[in-house]
Amino acid sequence: MFKKRKDCEMQERLILCLMAIGVARVTGDCGRPPHLNNGSPTDAFLAMSSFPSGTKVTYKCYSGYTFTSGSRRFSTCKPDSTWTTLRSTCEKINCGNPGEIQNGYYEASDVTFGSKAIFYCDTGYQLVGRPYRLCKASGWDGQVPTCDLVNCADPPSIRNGKVSSLPFGDNWNYGMVAKYSCNAEYALIGVKELTCTANGQWDKNPPECKVVRCIRPKVPENIQVIAGFGPVYRYMDTVTYRCLDGFKMVGSAVIRCEKTNAFMPPPPTCRNGILTACCEYVQ
Repeated sequence: MFKKRKDCEMQERLILCLMAIGVARVTGDCGRPPHLNNGSPTDAFLAMSSFPSGTKVTYKCYSGYTFTSGSRRFSTCKPDSTWTTLRSTCEKINCGNPGEIQNGYYEASDVTFGSKAIFYCDTGYQLVGRPYRLCKASGWDGQVPTCDLVNCADPPSIRNGKVSSLPFGDNWNYGMVAKYSCNAEYALIGVKELTCTANGQWDKNPPECKVVRCIRPKVPENIQVIAGFGPVYRYMDTVTYRCLDGFKMVGSAVIRCEKTNAFMPPPPTCRNGILTACCEYVQ
């Protein structure tokens, strides 16, 4: 008895379904309208579940997309319960050039919706502002950043000496050179110039000014002084030696007064020229 009732219910459902299909065919009712990639029917049709013959469904593209040229933006329910071919395509909007930046450049693999343009500055310039822009539905967001010259702090001052003034402008900019000099009687130890680098730092440590005095060492045996006759020497002054005839020099022929107030290297020596080959030193 139960099985018979169940079979009857299934038959009734099948009959109702067939009747619905028949009605649809008679009235020309269409099912869901065609799908549009990156788009959909306009809002007026989103809630509809039944589309009688003659219904013209219009379409829209999602935010960030736009119809290509020649798109037919609608589809119509025909009497045979089918839709006319949807000849529409939605493509990403094109934001165009993200903006030129003076003393810099940008990189972007694409300029369509969702893309990112990244800005960079040339060497010696620093970027001010957000370093990128995004292509959105309304176009490029934000602003084009700027590239300003890199500045260095004033060069360090030194005791018993001075540093040159700014060559021009109000700031020490990338590439500018600061020159150092010492007061009379002082020797400049270290570099004479500092350069403002691309990272906003000076490229070297500043020099120092120091009084340097060296006393010429005692002249070694069998040797002559041929240049640099002191007796007192300033920083980097030199003494040059030469061996007497028949002798060969061991060491450097030139010694220099260093910041330690001593000559470097030590004075050479001169040995008899008939020394065996194992012991000879020829400059």
